[in-house]
Amino acid sequence: MDEFLSAGFLHRAFLAGVVVSGLCGVLSVFVVLRKMAFIGVGISHSAFGGVALGLVMAMSPFWTGLAFASMVALLIEWARSAGKVEEDTAIGILFSASMALGVIFLHLSRT
Repeated sequence: MDEFLSAGFLHRAFLAGVVVSGLCGVLSVFVVLRKMAFIGVGISHSAFGGVALGLVMAMSPFWTGLAFASMVALLIEWARSAGKVEEDTAIGILFSASMALGVIFLHLSRT
């Protein structure tokens, strides 16, 4: 155990973990105050629709997933700035819609 803890890379990794945890603690306050606590889950799961679209179109699932998730993030911001719906509502709607599209695209990719 002592030789594992004396490794140089572990010290840098531990320091990076401490810095990131401090920044996440401060940033999370602002995320909750803006009522966007669901944003990470919503955008990450919306990438599923893009990955499935990439499989249907025989393209790179990484790039289509990235583009799809970015588009969902822009749509969430548009809905927020236009005052159409609350932030959490927009995130939930786009989250479920993109997951449904992902299931449809996966079904189409198998036929």
